[in-house]
Amino acid sequence: TILHNTAKPSEVLINLLPRLPNLLENGTENLRTIVYIIQAYVLLCPGHVTDSIGPAVVSVAASMYSDLVDDGRLMVLRLTETWIKAGPPNTPQVLESLLLTVLSSVHTGSDYLVLMSLHLSILSRLILISHHLFSQLCLRLASAENSNHNDVAGKVMDVWLDKMPCVIAPERRKLLGLALASLLTTESPVVLTRVYLILLNIAEALNDVTRPDDSVAGVGGMIDSLMAGQGDAVLDTDDIDYETEHDSRKRHVAMQDPVHTVVLKDYVQNQ
Repeated sequence: TILHNTAKPSEVLINLLPRLPNLLENGTENLRTIVYIIQAYVLLCPGHVTDSIGPAVVSVAASMYSDLVDDGRLMVLRLTETWIKAGPPNTPQVLESLLLTVLSSVHTGSDYLVLMSLHLSILSRLILISHHLFSQLCLRLASAENSNHNDVAGKVMDVWLDKMPCVIAPERRKLLGLALASLLTTESPVVLTRVYLILLNIAEALNDVTRPDDSVAGVGGMIDSLMAGQGDAVLDTDDIDYETEHDSRKRHVAMQDPVHTVVLKDYVQNQ
Protein backbone atom coordinates (compact mmCIF):
# COMPACT_ATOMS: atom_id res chain seq x y z
CA THR A 1 0.00 0.00 0.00
CA ILE A 2 2.85 2.40 0.81
CA LEU A 3 4.53 1.71 -2.54
CA HIS A 4 1.23 2.05 -4.39
CA ASN A 5 0.47 5.46 -2.88
CA THR A 6 3.97 6.94 -2.99
CA ALA A 7 4.57 9.58 -5.67
CA LYS A 8 8.38 9.55 -5.36
CA PRO A 9 10.80 7.09 -3.73
CA SER A 10 11.82 8.12 -0.23
CA GLU A 11 15.19 7.37 1.34
CA VAL A 12 13.54 4.84 3.64
CA LEU A 13 12.07 2.92 0.69
CA ILE A 14 15.36 3.05 -1.21
CA ASN A 15 17.23 1.68 1.81
CA LEU A 16 14.96 -1.38 1.83
CA LEU A 17 15.95 -2.38 -1.72
CA PRO A 18 19.09 -4.43 -0.81
CA ARG A 19 16.93 -6.81 1.25
CA LEU A 20 14.76 -7.87 -1.69
CA PRO A 21 17.12 -10.36 -3.44
CA ASN A 22 17.51 -12.39 -0.22
CA LEU A 23 13.77 -12.28 0.42
CA LEU A 24 13.19 -13.54 -3.11
CA GLU A 25 15.71 -16.35 -2.70
CA ASN A 26 14.24 -17.55 0.60
CA GLY A 27 10.61 -16.68 0.00
CA THR A 28 9.08 -19.33 -2.25
CA GLU A 29 6.09 -19.54 0.10
CA ASN A 30 5.52 -15.78 -0.25
CA LEU A 31 6.76 -15.51 -3.83
CA ARG A 32 3.70 -13.64 -5.08
CA THR A 33 4.04 -10.90 -2.45
CA ILE A 34 7.78 -10.48 -2.98
CA VAL A 35 7.48 -10.34 -6.78
CA TYR A 36 4.67 -7.78 -6.49
CA ILE A 37 6.85 -5.65 -4.22
CA ILE A 38 9.76 -5.80 -6.69
CA GLN A 39 7.38 -4.98 -9.55
CA ALA A 40 6.04 -1.97 -7.64
CA TYR A 41 9.62 -0.79 -7.07
CA VAL A 42 10.41 -1.25 -10.78
CA LEU A 43 7.56 1.11 -11.63
CA LEU A 44 8.43 3.56 -8.84
CA CYS A 45 12.18 3.90 -9.48
CA PRO A 46 13.16 1.72 -12.49
CA GLY A 47 16.66 3.10 -12.95
CA HIS A 48 17.62 2.73 -9.30
CA VAL A 49 16.24 -0.81 -9.07
CA THR A 50 17.92 -1.91 -12.31
CA ASP A 51 21.33 -0.54 -11.36
CA SER A 52 21.36 -1.43 -7.66
CA ILE A 53 19.64 -4.80 -7.22
CA GLY A 54 18.84 -5.74 -10.81
CA PRO A 55 21.67 -8.26 -11.34
CA ALA A 56 21.05 -9.95 -7.97
CA VAL A 57 17.28 -10.24 -8.50
CA VAL A 58 17.75 -11.58 -12.03
CA SER A 59 20.33 -14.12 -10.86
CA VAL A 60 18.00 -15.45 -8.16
CA ALA A 61 14.93 -15.50 -10.41
CA ALA A 62 16.77 -17.27 -13.24
CA SER A 63 18.23 -19.91 -10.92
CA MET A 64 14.88 -20.71 -9.27
CA TYR A 65 12.75 -20.55 -12.44
CA SER A 66 13.01 -24.22 -13.40
CA ASP A 67 11.89 -25.31 -9.90
CA LEU A 68 8.78 -23.11 -9.87
CA VAL A 69 5.27 -24.30 -10.62
CA ASP A 70 3.48 -22.61 -13.51
CA ASP A 71 1.92 -19.91 -11.31
CA GLY A 72 5.35 -18.96 -10.01
CA ARG A 73 6.77 -18.85 -13.51
CA LEU A 74 3.92 -16.58 -14.59
CA MET A 75 4.79 -14.14 -11.80
CA VAL A 76 8.46 -14.05 -12.81
CA LEU A 77 7.56 -13.56 -16.48
CA ARG A 78 5.13 -10.74 -15.70
CA LEU A 79 7.83 -9.04 -13.64
CA THR A 80 10.27 -9.49 -16.56
CA GLU A 81 7.86 -7.95 -19.06
CA THR A 82 7.07 -5.01 -16.76
CA TRP A 83 10.78 -4.45 -16.23
CA ILE A 84 11.48 -4.36 -19.98
CA LYS A 85 8.60 -1.94 -20.52
CA ALA A 86 9.47 0.43 -17.66
CA GLY A 87 13.21 0.05 -17.25
CA PRO A 88 16.11 2.19 -18.53
CA PRO A 89 17.97 1.42 -21.81
CA ASN A 90 20.35 -1.08 -20.17
CA THR A 91 17.48 -3.23 -18.85
CA PRO A 92 17.73 -6.03 -21.49
CA GLN A 93 21.41 -6.51 -20.67
CA VAL A 94 20.64 -6.74 -16.93
CA LEU A 95 17.80 -9.21 -17.62
CA GLU A 96 19.93 -11.34 -19.95
CA SER A 97 19.84 -14.52 -17.82
CA LEU A 98 16.04 -14.42 -17.62
CA LEU A 99 15.78 -13.59 -21.32
CA LEU A 100 17.91 -16.64 -22.12
CA THR A 101 15.51 -18.74 -20.03
CA VAL A 102 12.60 -17.29 -22.02
CA LEU A 103 14.33 -18.03 -25.34
CA SER A 104 15.09 -21.59 -24.23
CA SER A 105 11.44 -22.14 -23.28
CA VAL A 106 10.26 -21.00 -26.71
CA HIS A 107 12.92 -23.19 -28.34
CA THR A 108 11.59 -26.18 -26.40
CA GLY A 109 8.03 -25.22 -27.30
CA SER A 110 6.26 -27.34 -24.70
CA ASP A 111 4.90 -24.75 -22.24
CA TYR A 112 1.16 -24.27 -22.03
CA LEU A 113 -0.41 -21.36 -23.90
CA VAL A 114 -0.49 -18.68 -21.18
CA LEU A 115 3.20 -19.15 -20.45
CA MET A 116 4.07 -19.34 -24.16
CA SER A 117 2.13 -16.14 -24.83
CA LEU A 118 4.23 -14.33 -22.23
CA HIS A 119 7.46 -15.87 -23.54
CA LEU A 120 6.67 -14.65 -27.06
CA SER A 121 5.65 -11.21 -25.79
CA ILE A 122 8.94 -10.80 -23.93
CA LEU A 123 10.95 -11.93 -26.97
CA SER A 124 8.95 -9.51 -29.12
CA ARG A 125 9.85 -6.61 -26.84
CA LEU A 126 13.50 -7.67 -26.91
CA ILE A 127 13.52 -7.82 -30.72
CA LEU A 128 11.93 -4.38 -30.99
CA ILE A 129 14.67 -3.03 -28.71
CA SER A 130 17.70 -4.88 -30.07
CA HIS A 131 18.10 -7.38 -32.93
CA HIS A 132 21.72 -7.74 -31.86
CA LEU A 133 20.96 -8.90 -28.32
CA PHE A 134 18.35 -11.35 -29.63
CA SER A 135 20.98 -12.78 -31.99
CA GLN A 136 23.52 -12.98 -29.16
CA LEU A 137 21.05 -14.92 -27.01
CA CYS A 138 20.47 -17.33 -29.91
CA LEU A 139 24.24 -17.85 -30.11
CA ARG A 140 24.43 -18.55 -26.36
CA LEU A 141 21.57 -21.03 -26.57
CA ALA A 142 23.14 -22.67 -29.62
CA SER A 143 26.37 -23.14 -27.68
CA ALA A 144 24.49 -24.67 -24.73
CA GLU A 145 22.56 -26.97 -27.08
CA ASN A 146 25.68 -27.89 -29.10
CA SER A 147 23.91 -26.52 -32.16
CA ASN A 148 24.31 -23.50 -34.45
CA HIS A 149 22.71 -20.08 -34.54
CA ASN A 150 20.48 -20.63 -37.57
CA ASP A 151 19.11 -23.93 -36.29
CA VAL A 152 18.23 -22.42 -32.90
CA ALA A 153 16.76 -19.24 -34.39
CA GLY A 154 14.86 -21.34 -36.93
CA LYS A 155 13.34 -23.56 -34.24
CA VAL A 156 12.34 -20.47 -32.23
CA MET A 157 10.67 -18.99 -35.30
CA ASP A 158 8.88 -22.26 -36.09
CA VAL A 159 7.43 -22.46 -32.56
CA TRP A 160 6.52 -18.76 -32.70
CA LEU A 161 4.67 -19.08 -36.02
CA ASP A 162 2.93 -22.26 -34.87
CA LYS A 163 1.78 -20.83 -31.51
CA MET A 164 0.92 -17.26 -32.53
CA PRO A 165 -2.55 -18.13 -33.92
CA CYS A 166 -3.40 -19.49 -30.45
CA VAL A 167 -2.52 -16.20 -28.71
CA ILE A 168 -5.87 -14.59 -27.91
CA ALA A 169 -5.23 -11.10 -26.54
CA PRO A 170 -5.21 -8.53 -29.39
CA GLU A 171 -2.53 -6.51 -27.59
CA ARG A 172 -0.18 -9.47 -27.56
CA ARG A 173 -1.01 -10.43 -31.15
CA LYS A 174 -0.17 -6.89 -32.28
CA LEU A 175 3.07 -6.96 -30.28
CA LEU A 176 4.09 -10.24 -31.91
CA GLY A 177 3.15 -8.80 -35.30
CA LEU A 178 5.32 -5.73 -34.73
CA ALA A 179 8.30 -7.91 -33.83
CA LEU A 180 7.82 -10.15 -36.88
CA ALA A 181 7.63 -7.07 -39.10
CA SER A 182 10.82 -5.79 -37.50
CA LEU A 183 12.60 -9.05 -38.38
CA LEU A 184 11.76 -8.61 -42.06
CA THR A 185 14.50 -5.99 -42.27
CA THR A 186 17.25 -8.40 -41.18
CA GLU A 187 17.37 -10.33 -44.50
CA SER A 188 18.32 -13.36 -42.44
CA PRO A 189 17.90 -16.73 -44.20
CA VAL A 190 16.00 -17.87 -41.09
CA VAL A 191 13.44 -15.14 -41.79
CA LEU A 192 13.45 -15.33 -45.59
CA THR A 193 12.72 -19.07 -45.68
CA ARG A 194 9.66 -18.46 -43.47
CA VAL A 195 8.50 -15.20 -45.01
CA TYR A 196 5.12 -16.55 -46.16
CA LEU A 197 4.10 -17.69 -42.65
CA ILE A 198 5.52 -14.51 -41.15
CA LEU A 199 3.44 -12.34 -43.49
CA LEU A 200 0.39 -14.54 -42.88
CA ASN A 201 0.66 -14.08 -39.11
CA ILE A 202 1.20 -10.33 -39.49
CA ALA A 203 -1.87 -10.10 -41.75
CA GLU A 204 -3.99 -11.95 -39.20
CA ALA A 205 -2.77 -9.63 -36.44
CA LEU A 206 -3.67 -6.67 -38.65
CA ASN A 207 -7.17 -8.03 -39.11
CA ASP A 208 -7.54 -8.37 -35.34
CA VAL A 209 -6.64 -4.78 -34.49
CA THR A 210 -8.00 -2.86 -37.52
CA ARG A 211 -11.56 -1.55 -37.51
CA PRO A 212 -13.58 1.08 -39.43
CA ASP A 213 -13.12 4.65 -38.29
CA ASP A 214 -16.56 5.73 -37.08
CA SER A 215 -15.40 9.11 -35.81
CA VAL A 216 -16.01 10.88 -39.12
CA ALA A 217 -19.24 10.00 -40.91
CA GLY A 218 -18.88 8.94 -44.50
CA VAL A 219 -15.06 8.84 -44.61
CA GLY A 220 -14.84 5.07 -44.39
CA GLY A 221 -11.22 4.89 -43.23
CA MET A 222 -9.63 2.17 -41.11
CA ILE A 223 -7.82 2.65 -37.81
CA ASP A 224 -5.64 0.66 -35.44
CA SER A 225 -8.03 0.11 -32.52
CA LEU A 226 -5.21 -0.32 -29.99
CA MET A 227 -3.69 3.11 -30.49
CA ALA A 228 -3.93 5.28 -27.37
CA GLY A 229 -6.92 7.56 -27.67
CA GLN A 230 -8.88 5.34 -30.06
CA GLY A 231 -11.33 4.19 -27.41
CA ASP A 232 -10.79 0.43 -27.63
CA ALA A 233 -7.33 0.60 -26.08
CA VAL A 234 -7.75 -0.25 -22.40
CA LEU A 235 -4.71 0.96 -20.50
CA ASP A 236 -3.90 -1.09 -17.44
CA THR A 237 -5.51 0.33 -14.31
CA ASP A 238 -7.31 -1.65 -11.64
CA ASP A 239 -10.04 0.84 -10.76
CA ILE A 240 -10.62 3.93 -12.86
CA ASP A 241 -12.61 5.55 -10.01
CA TYR A 242 -9.66 5.35 -7.62
CA GLU A 243 -6.29 5.61 -9.31
CA THR A 244 -3.30 5.25 -7.01
CA GLU A 245 0.17 6.59 -7.82
CA HIS A 246 1.03 3.01 -8.81
CA ASP A 247 -1.90 2.96 -11.26
CA SER A 248 -0.72 6.27 -12.71
CA ARG A 249 2.74 4.81 -13.26
CA LYS A 250 1.25 1.78 -15.00
CA ARG A 251 -0.82 4.08 -17.19
CA HIS A 252 2.26 6.13 -18.06
CA VAL A 253 4.19 3.01 -19.07
CA ALA A 254 1.23 1.77 -21.14
CA MET A 255 1.05 5.11 -22.96
CA GLN A 256 4.65 4.59 -24.10
CA ASP A 257 4.14 0.97 -25.16
CA PRO A 258 4.62 0.33 -28.91
CA VAL A 259 1.29 -1.54 -28.80
CA HIS A 260 -0.41 1.80 -28.10
CA THR A 261 1.94 4.18 -29.94
CA VAL A 262 2.79 2.43 -33.24
CA VAL A 263 0.26 1.80 -36.00
CA LEU A 264 0.86 -1.80 -37.09
CA LYS A 265 -0.14 -1.22 -40.73
CA ASP A 266 2.19 1.77 -41.10
CA TYR A 267 5.01 -0.09 -39.37
CA VAL A 268 4.71 -3.07 -41.72
CA GLN A 269 4.61 -0.84 -44.80
CA ASN A 270 7.76 0.99 -43.67
CA GLN A 271 9.82 -2.19 -43.31
